[in-house]
Amino acid sequence: MNNNKLIYEEYACWGCKACEVACKQEYNQPPFGTYTPNSQDSTRYVSVQPDGPKIVDDHLYFMFRVNVCLHCSDPACVKACPEGAISKDLATGIVLHDQEKCNGCNAVLGKSGAEKQDTSPCKFNCPARNDIQGYINLAAKGKYREALELIKETSPFPSICGRVCHHPCESDCNRKEIDESVSIQSIERFIADQDHQSEKVYIPAVKEAKHEKVAVIGSGP
Repeated sequence: MNNNKLIYEEYACWGCKACEVACKQEYNQPPFGTYTPNSQDSTRYVSVQPDGPKIVDDHLYFMFRVNVCLHCSDPACVKACPEGAISKDLATGIVLHDQEKCNGCNAVLGKSGAEKQDTSPCKFNCPARNDIQGYINLAAKGKYREALELIKETSPFPSICGRVCHHPCESDCNRKEIDESVSIQSIERFIADQDHQSEKVYIPAVKEAKHEKVAVIGSGP
């Protein structure tokens, strides 16, 4: 199996993007904008992104990050992808990415199977910061109780929010780049309704008793 990897020295890179240009020329990619590779080669392409400035040893550095697949022996991304868009060719060792299946969620391996490495637009816009990719991924697998438990880690009223929330999470959903936003509010409501229809409603355990008093003024999420 081929385990060759591209390694770069972070502090030596000054963002000239010569490697990115050479990569685009080699694979006939457009000079600007998003790559449009075929589904079998899309993990090969190199891109350089700003990652700074950073302070290291009291010095200010303008740093850059080279984004390229490392083709790991046991890639976590293959396990984490909720759409099955990433696979590994055992014969060559190459990790493959299928753009037709990819929804752009940028998931990494976590307890929900779809936790974010960076904050997604839907989670960023959610006032409660719900793990939206996480509970949608669990619901898609029929794990409604686990999905509800994940929601209630940050939001105690999914049944209410699933009905009256103005769902800003859907405004910048990455799925709009393909067709239309995921109906996140409807999915949250469905998960909560499954709980109400169950024999035993899920109530999270109180982690720590607090003596402070809270006054609730107004209504709505």
